[in-house]
Parts: sequence; structure tokens; C-alpha cells
Amino acid sequence: MAALEKFEAAEANLAKLGALCDELAGLRPSGVNFGPFPEYEDRARSYRLLLEALPKIDGLKPTTEPPDFGDIAQNRLDAMELDEPSAHRAVEDWIDEPDRELREKRT
Repeated sequence: MAALEKFEAAEANLAKLGALCDELAGLRPSGVNFGPFPEYEDRARSYRLLLEALPKIDGLKPTTEPPDFGDIAQNRLDAMELDEPSAHRAVEDWIDEPDRELREKRT
């Protein structure tokens, strides 16, 4: 029974992480923005706290945290300066990594 409760709690927390990922994606600007954005940072902090509390299932759990708002801007700016499509793709893949990792864990 305890194992089932642990699994159900983990499943609920994975769903919450997924919802936070969706919120974070909606809050991110599409371009370079270095300004403070407390709403994004609050959601990212909630994501990190929930991720820490998530128990391992079969020895595994998600580990990728959402990137810092300023780091997103800096990496996008760096990719723009390189002007290489692969650099832009790598930055966007890095930004989307937490969501991708959650999708893998849910399947």
C-alpha cells in the first residue's frame, strides 16, 4: 500500500511539473529579454522545489531544471551573434529540455 501511495504522489507531482512547464513556456519571450521577470522566476523556483521533493521511481526521476531567465537571453544573444542555425536550435533545445525530460518519464 505504501508503494502505491508513493507512486500516486509521484504521478501527481509529475502532472504538476508538466503544468509548470507549460506555464514557463507561455511566460518566456521569443526573443532576447534581459529584464527582470519575477513571474517566470517564481514558477521556475516552484518547479525546482517540486523536482527536489519528487521521489525516484525505479531509481529514476527527472533532474533537469528550467533555465534562468537571464541565461535564456544570454544564450539566445550568443546564438544570434554566431548566426548559425545549429546554434539557435541548440539553445531552443536546451530551453525545452525540462519539458522533453518530463514527457520521456511519463511514457
